[in-house]
Amino acid sequence: MKRLLIAGFAAIAVATISASAGWMWLQSQIQMPGPLAENIELIIEPGAGLNRIARELKEASVIKSATVFRLHARFGGFSGQLKAGEYR
Repeated sequence: MKRLLIAGFAAIAVATISASAGWMWLQSQIQMPGPLAENIELIIEPGAGLNRIARELKEASVIKSATVFRLHARFGGFSGQLKAGEYR
């Protein structure tokens, strides 16, 4: 029983450390400047979802990682607030 308890605490500790490291990595990626070297015009079409918007931003070199953008949008709670339109 004692070994099971120790194993349980160890598993919780590993999970906590892993989650913390993942969160710190995501925050460091969010704070990095994007790769965009010059201003561009980007049109987000009506009905574009988070995955499409992330892909279009990545293809236009506005962001470095579509995955980081999607994670930030979902965990930040603003994935449903993205709007269609013309952006510069």
